[in-house]
Amino acid sequence: ELLISHLLLLCFPHPCSCCGWDGQHARSAGASHASRSRRDAVSGQLAPKRLPQGQAWFQRPSKPHDALPGDRLELLARVVRAACKLSGAFRRHRLGHGPPLSGRQRDICPLPLLGVEDELRPLGTLPQRWEIHREFANCSLAALNFLYGVRLAPGATKRTAAQTDVLRRVLSRVIDFGRRLEEAVDGNWEHLLPDWVTGVPRPGKARYDDLVASRVDNLEKAAGIDTQALLSEEARSLVLDPQLMFPDPPAGLSFFETFRSGERSEYVKLVAVQLRAGKLGLCSSPAAGGTVLAISKQGSVRQREVWHGRRVSLAAVRPPRPRHLACPSSLLRLESTVDRPLRVSKRDARCWFDQLAAPQQLRRWFARPSVTQQELCKWGGFTSVELRDHLEPGTSLEHQVMWPVSRVWPMGFSWSSYVAQETLLELCARSGVTEGQLMSCDLPTPLVFGNVAALATDDAMFFSNAGPGHTLAMAHAFERSLASVGGEKQAKKDVDDSLHATCVGVDLERGVQLGVPPGRCVAVVISALQLLRDKCASPKQLHQVLGVMQWFDLLRRPKLSVYSHVYDFVRDPEDTRPQLVPDKVLEEILLGVLLAPFWLANLTRPWCPLIAAADASSKFSFGASVLAIHPNEARRGAPSPLSPKHPS
Repeated sequence: ELLISHLLLLCFPHPCSCCGWDGQHARSAGASHASRSRRDAVSGQLAPKRLPQGQAWFQRPSKPHDALPGDRLELLARVVRAACKLSGAFRRHRLGHGPPLSGRQRDICPLPLLGVEDELRPLGTLPQRWEIHREFANCSLAALNFLYGVRLAPGATKRTAAQTDVLRRVLSRVIDFGRRLEEAVDGNWEHLLPDWVTGVPRPGKARYDDLVASRVDNLEKAAGIDTQALLSEEARSLVLDPQLMFPDPPAGLSFFETFRSGERSEYVKLVAVQLRAGKLGLCSSPAAGGTVLAISKQGSVRQREVWHGRRVSLAAVRPPRPRHLACPSSLLRLESTVDRPLRVSKRDARCWFDQLAAPQQLRRWFARPSVTQQELCKWGGFTSVELRDHLEPGTSLEHQVMWPVSRVWPMGFSWSSYVAQETLLELCARSGVTEGQLMSCDLPTPLVFGNVAALATDDAMFFSNAGPGHTLAMAHAFERSLASVGGEKQAKKDVDDSLHATCVGVDLERGVQLGVPPGRCVAVVISALQLLRDKCASPKQLHQVLGVMQWFDLLRRPKLSVYSHVYDFVRDPEDTRPQLVPDKVLEEILLGVLLAPFWLANLTRPWCPLIAAADASSKFSFGASVLAIHPNEARRGAPSPLSPKHPS
């Protein structure tokens, strides 16, 4: 039974609590929670007002969504209430019952529910906090039973040792998730909410702001890294020939929106700064382009300038998939122990895209709103002689109106991420990091973790479980490689040999587990609650929430099986028309939130001593085979979550 329990933990997003909660289930668990008086507030203080006798705390009329609860643990109670208002298959499953059980119970599912006075209740837990944890855990258990396709039998209260172990793990995950909601620091997570989420004050400026040239980060010298020599021969032939890169461009690419994100003088000042840095040149006949936007950076007055290159990207051939790109799935195979925790050092390349020189042949396709010579002299401090040094081939000062064009791979163009990743890979190779040391879903997983690395566009992360100092040595070697080609790092983002760090959006915690940052947990729950409340959203809005949840689902890949109907709704992620969201779609978002406590990966977990193979056919049904094997052999046979390659 314990073995089956561990297999369930591997097959599902980890034990969670499901099978919703209604009066019948409450009675079957051994008590009615509706009759209990509520004396303690969620925060541990006395409640300001007693609830009517017989009314459960989380059944009271909730405040409007825009009143964010003082104790964010109440968000879990709101999710439970939202689950009771949907009318899809999950709700029908929770309200139904399975056949009576007879004989010995060998299966883990259906998972029983937690009772009011359950033996698994942590000692010293306040009554209302326990109620919230228990109700959410029971909804999570119901979700697991629903996904497994079984219902609880009426009156089922007994549970096996294996089921008790699963319930203990589920409850532990729910308590951990609630702790993350409470740990989120106000002012540091609100910017993670989509723009359409209402009712939550957002400190600071709006995401899209008026451009202020002095607030935009710029390099003193841009385009310092020659990227052509770092690309494959096939990719290099494309980027050097505009006719191959843009084989069939639509008419009108050279006509694009003018600058509208603030004062024109500020735009011209920014162009002047970037001309002097070598990021831009001046062209009299652009082939394609886009406008410029200003996005505020969280926690400061600084801004990020973004080139709107969507139309240009659509006209280009599709870029190759970036090689060896790190993601949460690729970090799952990291291994550590309590005695040998993982340490990490991180290096971030400063304004990385601005350092990567674009070939002269493509620059005319990276234009931005035009400027005049008079404007550059008036607001940019240029002279005619100085302007001559910034002209692109074929352009002369006879043209009073000119278009700034990018001399670097612009953020906003589809090929830029591929070029950035290829450059990072080459720099790591020059620093001594081989492909066999990279953590990536398209590579075999290393067999030892004394010196390994993960790369993501402009981030280089170095891991080691061999003790202090190893990751720093790798980071310093990377710094020397970066400096040898004229590159710059963002020193203020350095992480040095730490047990705690955020890597590709997930947190390494104490060197032994991967989890979701607290602020992200709050943002996901609040966004989902608004969807469940309003039942109205555009495909683009729903896609924003789904995309974030799927990214963290990579920590527990079987959780992705929850989504099905939602893909039909978000088929066009650019559709901004609000529409009613079907309950079957909302239930999939709800299930994603109920199973969110399983966004946690234990890096000290042992390898399973089994290898399983399965296949299915419409003619021959389903078949499976299981082989008992030594854990070390199982480890060698599972090099990566997604790659069929095996280590030699």
